[in-house]
Amino acid sequence: EVLSVLAQANLVDSEAVLASLLENEALELLNVEQYLQLLIDKGLLKAATVEEALSKLKYDDVFDTLSQDELLELLIEQGLILGGIEDLKALKDWLAEHGIDLKDLTNTEVLSALLGAGILDATSVDDAKSKLTLSELLGAMTPAEVLTLLSQSGVLVEDTVALVLALLKDESIETLSVEQYLQLLIDKGLLKAAT
Repeated sequence: EVLSVLAQANLVDSEAVLASLLENEALELLNVEQYLQLLIDKGLLKAATVEEALSKLKYDDVFDTLSQDELLELLIEQGLILGGIEDLKALKDWLAEHGIDLKDLTNTEVLSALLGAGILDATSVDDAKSKLTLSELLGAMTPAEVLTLLSQSGVLVEDTVALVLALLKDESIETLSVEQYLQLLIDKGLLKAAT
């Protein structure tokens, strides 16, 4: 109730609260299917199954959302980078040695550049994309990035405050007084007030 009242008074940034809650280290240990199932179990997704949630996402949207480093690391993990390169630093070093600058390129352009350099195990950009599943793309992202993508894709329930409240349904939170709860939000920088 407190968070809902604060949000209505425009005193709390519920999106920031949600993102903060989802940056929990334990969530980083979940694979994407487990993470989506957790969100389904909490009633936070407009889907009854992981498959249904995944079906509501567009591959190209997810692909384009990946950071360049996330894409490169995923390509390495999936064995799509040739030449015995096994980590991001080695790939970036190889690219620098060969005068290949990926700065300011879209993810599709990155694939094209890697293909042109002969270092990508694919016959075309589309072939490279076909070798990466939607789950693998999502798995390369942080839980907060996945949540943002789900929100942008309309897969999350509409009321962000409801999301935050659902995540806050924890006995440790429920035992706090209103003052302690407000101070916790202030301390985390999630309340638009100093005291």
